Order: sequence, then C-alpha cells, then structure tokens
Amino acid sequence: MPYRLIPLAEQVLRIAEKHTDRQTAERIAQDANPVLVNQTNQEPWYRSRVIQGLLITAIGSAARILDLPIGGDETVLIVNGFAAAMEFGGIIWALYGRLSTKPALGE
Repeated sequence: MPYRLIPLAEQVLRIAEKHTDRQTAERIAQDANPVLVNQTNQEPWYRSRVIQGLLITAIGSAARILDLPIGGDETVLIVNGFAAAMEFGGIIWALYGRLSTKPALGE
C-alpha cells in the first residue's frame, strides 16, 4: 500500500477482504482513505483550506492593524491595497475550502 491507512480505512479493508480478493480490498481501502480522512477531520491543521484561508485573512488584517510608518502616500495605498486583497483572498479561500468538502459517506 502506497500510504498509511487511518484506522477506519483499515476496518474497511478487513470488511472488504471478507467479500473480495486482497488486491481489490486494498484498492477499496485506498480509495476510501482520503474520503475518510476528510470526513473525520483527521487531516493536519495546516492542510485545511479553511485554516489556510483564515491565516491569509489574519495576515491581511495584521498589515492594517500594525500600520507601519511608511513614507509616501503611494506606499500607504499599496500596503492598504495589499492588505485588502489578502483579506478578500483569505475569505474566498476559506469559503472554497468549506464548500469544496467531499460529501459524507452514504450520501
């Protein structure tokens, strides 16, 4: 098997082995594994698109909150524009992460 199965996928493997050959059972478990990881929220926090979107938003907000003393009106406009773009991008990425989740098993 190319990657480690989570415990729930190992249970799928054991059940599938009772009804089919080993190779097919392994393929079923491998196909089920990423869905089970997603559905049971077992992915590492840094791979969560929702968390990534929130971090992008936080970086954009921090740029505004810090209000670093930068000379020149154009520079301030650029920094504010960058911060707004980061915030907007973070919101869009978080929405994408939430809306692109895989359907629950059995649905």
